[in-house]
Amino acid sequence: MRPLFFLPPRTQDAGHHGRGGEAKQEGAAAGGVKGGGCQNLVFSPVSIYVVLSLVAAGARGSTAGARGSTLDEFLALLGAASREELAEFACGVAERALASSSGSRAPLVAFACGLWHDKTVALKPAYRAAAGKSYKADTLSADFRNKVSSCSQAYIESMH
Repeated sequence: MRPLFFLPPRTQDAGHHGRGGEAKQEGAAAGGVKGGGCQNLVFSPVSIYVVLSLVAAGARGSTAGARGSTLDEFLALLGAASREELAEFACGVAERALASSSGSRAPLVAFACGLWHDKTVALKPAYRAAAGKSYKADTLSADFRNKVSSCSQAYIESMH
């Protein structure tokens, strides 16, 4: 099985530990799980990195402020200097993953990126906009107290 896409590690510079630090050292394809027929399902460490980047986009704190903020912790974990760097990387991943494949032997790539929040919590408009623009993520509310399974099942079915 060949990887769906490969993202070479960034070189180290001026105290920066490279894009992704420890979060994505394994490359794009982590491993396959045998699916129905002759299909493989691949989970990518890059997708975990993108999800953590999306969480960091809404984290509190300022890199100019006191060290130890939630944002600073995410930036250190992900090996990034700023939210903008994370957003730029995630946008590039989404665009490459969602690009149409040509040829019958090209792998089928599905990049699912969505953000679910409890319907009692309102997302800030700027965060919702960043999730859609930079991360190509849908933002959806759900009733996590009463109807979470029916909401998530409806979303999963809409993706097919």
